[in-house]
Amino acid sequence: VDIIPPGSVRIETGLDFLQGAKFPASGLTGDLTRVGVIGINIGFAPNIEFQTEGVAQNFLSINSRMPSAIPLELAPGANSANDTGDFILSTKIKLRSETKKGPSLGFRFGVQLPNSNQGRGIGLNQTNAYGSILVGKKFGRDGRFNTFGNLGIAILTAPTQLFTQNDVITYGAAGIFRVHKKFSIAGEVNGRANTRPG
Repeated sequence: VDIIPPGSVRIETGLDFLQGAKFPASGLTGDLTRVGVIGINIGFAPNIEFQTEGVAQNFLSINSRMPSAIPLELAPGANSANDTGDFILSTKIKLRSETKKGPSLGFRFGVQLPNSNQGRGIGLNQTNAYGSILVGKKFGRDGRFNTFGNLGIAILTAPTQLFTQNDVITYGAAGIFRVHKKFSIAGEVNGRANTRPG
């Protein structure tokens, strides 16, 4: 729920490596390297933050190919694919600050842009919408244990059917325990569940 100070910008970048990544729409599986995992946060007001996140380039080392539900632009014997990732633009609004007895509350809504090329087999080239209620609460001496969670809904375009969508419930919970001012332990769980398959 916390908002970065107004007028400030936080830029994060990194890379991911995922073994055994699966792409059901294209039928591809393999090891996925995501280079340039980018996050940019801008503080607009004491209670408003703008966020953008995405991947500059995905590289997939193809281990297996199953029948594809969408036309692919890959050669029959190709053992790799690469593509730009889809970027998400979102706004986070802090509705209530944390009190001694009550949690902080916020709301985040955003849209995923269709930057990828579905013919490369990695992205789906879809526009999706998200909205989540955010909750946060600190416990212990000096707020040593910081907990937060979210519950929301996502409206996802169905990649293989025209004029249909998948409405899903999204959820997540996480905590950070500060062992020392230079050392913390963090953990999280998140997921989604279908509410009305398209």
